[in-house]
Amino acid sequence: KRQTCSLTPEDKVQFPSCQSKIEWMRRLWKSDPCYRGYGVDGSDCSIIRYLSEVSKTNFVTS
Repeated sequence: KRQTCSLTPEDKVQFPSCQSKIEWMRRLWKSDPCYRGYGVDGSDCSIIRYLSEVSKTNFVTS
């Protein structure tokens, strides 16, 4: 069974750049072995997990 993951409307408001980061990761997650090391496998779930847990400092805005 494959899990489905997506951003909620609240996520999109709170993290407006997240959708573009997900799209970037879909295309380029294989470009650096570190992504696979953090569990990214190309699925939206793994990408969202990576962005929300590992790379969350990228969402901080000044």
